[in-house]
Amino acid sequence: MTALTYTDVTVTLNARDRHVLGGIRMSQGSVAFGDGALTYPNGGVQMPAVGNFGMNREVTNLGILDSSGDGQAYRYDQANRKVKMFMEAPPIVHEEVVTVTAKVGYLKWPAAHIEYITDDATQYRVIPGGLTPATGQVAVDMGFSLTTGVLTRGQRTKLTFFDTVSGATVKVSYVTQAWKDVADNMVQACITAGVRVYGHANLSFTAGTPDVIKLGEDFVGMQSVCWDKDGTYSAMSALQDDATLTDGETECVLDFRKGSTFGEASFHQDDTVDAADNSVYFNYIKDPGAGFLYNRFTNAAIDDSDDTLSFTDFPLMACTCGGIPMELTTKKCLMTGVSDTVAADEGKFTSHPYLCGVAPSHQHAAITAGTPAGTVAAPTFSGSQLATHQHAAITAGTPAGTNAASVVTPGNHATIDGVVAGTPKLTHDADPVSNKAAAALYIVEAYGVGNKNVGVLQSNCDSSTSVLGSTDDASGACGTATPRFFVTHAASPDGVAIYVDQADHDKLVFISPTETDAIIIMPFEAIADGIPGYAYAVTVHHLADMSGCTGLFFDDNGAADAQLIFIDADTTDGVIYAADIEVIAPQYTGITGNCGAAAAQVFSGAEMATHQHAAITAGTPAGSNSAPAFSSSALATHQHASASVAPVVTMHADTDDDSMPAWIAGDPSEIYVVPLELPDGIVVQSTTLRFQAWGM
Repeated sequence: MTALTYTDVTVTLNARDRHVLGGIRMSQGSVAFGDGALTYPNGGVQMPAVGNFGMNREVTNLGILDSSGDGQAYRYDQANRKVKMFMEAPPIVHEEVVTVTAKVGYLKWPAAHIEYITDDATQYRVIPGGLTPATGQVAVDMGFSLTTGVLTRGQRTKLTFFDTVSGATVKVSYVTQAWKDVADNMVQACITAGVRVYGHANLSFTAGTPDVIKLGEDFVGMQSVCWDKDGTYSAMSALQDDATLTDGETECVLDFRKGSTFGEASFHQDDTVDAADNSVYFNYIKDPGAGFLYNRFTNAAIDDSDDTLSFTDFPLMACTCGGIPMELTTKKCLMTGVSDTVAADEGKFTSHPYLCGVAPSHQHAAITAGTPAGTVAAPTFSGSQLATHQHAAITAGTPAGTNAASVVTPGNHATIDGVVAGTPKLTHDADPVSNKAAAALYIVEAYGVGNKNVGVLQSNCDSSTSVLGSTDDASGACGTATPRFFVTHAASPDGVAIYVDQADHDKLVFISPTETDAIIIMPFEAIADGIPGYAYAVTVHHLADMSGCTGLFFDDNGAADAQLIFIDADTTDGVIYAADIEVIAPQYTGITGNCGAAAAQVFSGAEMATHQHAAITAGTPAGSNSAPAFSSSALATHQHASASVAPVVTMHADTDDDSMPAWIAGDPSEIYVVPLELPDGIVVQSTTLRFQAWGM
């Protein structure tokens, strides 16, 4: 898929939203990108030229005022002129499949601690990023500077291999930088020729048997110990505390917590890790001294029982990368993939809180066909509701009580057949407010008569009084009679504004709170040559959207044919749409006003007045309950094994050695998680952001 670029970004900036204060330019507007097909690029979405934001030289600061409601956070990277997107990320990733191209692969999320990397054929040993890996090694760049040890958090984690990998993919289990406690305590340390280069201020080397490097602080996770022997890099195998070291086996003993002297790593004295041009690099998670990591850390011996290590609780993080510390280097337990068959010197998790498809705390014994053991208790009645329930004879009679009066829904009035509706005038004016002192016309609903939603008109009349408006109309059957309409004065109308839909026959429209069309009654004056007593019923249509419509105004000072005013696109007068006008007479509506359908009558009282019961005595209903029958074996001999089944590591038979793994245990819901930047390749949906920019 194609990644977003600056050409896919649209900046909208109005001239009135640009300001200059001294030498500072300010602007506000919106920036839009994403279409559900283009993807997020590594490092953020590149913004277009600074001129699009109203600047001449530079956008010094770009503040995102609001997001698009997608649950993501946005931040401007001023140095690179990019908008970065952040989202909730998993704290732990179990066996992410990473594609390796030209010996390089990238993790989906920034890593805080690597547990193991394998292609099932090789269990890769981790060394710091920036070093050149040898066979069977992988350099993991998590953002640490190799020369200073300074960490740049949130950096894309890069994996560099010595050679091509089997199948061009590897599986990586790791803790992400979303797990805040772990990410906050990431450390890379370096000691060269026995002298601290960077790391804790008390990092030191002490010669002895064995040689000891004191890290100056306790640690709860050791990702890698790398010995640089004059350009030859060795990823040291971790042995359990107090194990016997062997010369030349590239091994070290880890002591995570060492009382008042803090954590340390011991090396065989003949390995001379303190020699000139020799360096040792450590990547570890320091012990914070309090909180979740401090309280949940365990480093304990586990006996090898039939080539299986069974934990007593639920590890969230394996604290030594690549394998489990053993008693002897010759008895390795390097971690391979969960789907791989363990070979010599290997082990694997067979259950894990983040291992998909496995629920280690809930298991079932084998289920066989049969009937569950036990009995179903007979039903017990706690009252006499059904005991010897009988009826006396029911005699004829009239139930006591009364019927509620029927609610009659009036019938609908209809236009008078054969009578031609007129054409009440809508007058065009380019500026009704300035030229005519006209005000917007509003309609108030809920005056229902004759099964119609009859509206009352309101306007902020120029005369500050309610007005009987009129519209001259000599085009219909009513001769020169003038249709009248009453407009209530309201300084702050509480109705809904009326508009003219010029695209649809100049129909009158409004956004109805009840989503119902309304009518306006316009009775005629009684005139000598007219037909007294008649009226127009003008329909005002409900529309959900007034886009493209023009407001209707009322000029209470205007002539009879110039009181309903609008701004016509063609600068010509219009008329109310003839099909929206009914001609009605009060006599007709009076006759039909009470016609309609009656609602169902509601009876209140003793409907079955002569209905009686014989005396009810306590007892048990005659009969029996049939035994419950199971139609399948879904519940047959259903049993549970212990609900405390902890994760297990399966080892190869040649291991046959006790181990001392280190782990952080607990419930995943207890982990404090922070957002991380989106991985590249994620599809970006349509996004619009409001911003304020400052610059020059």
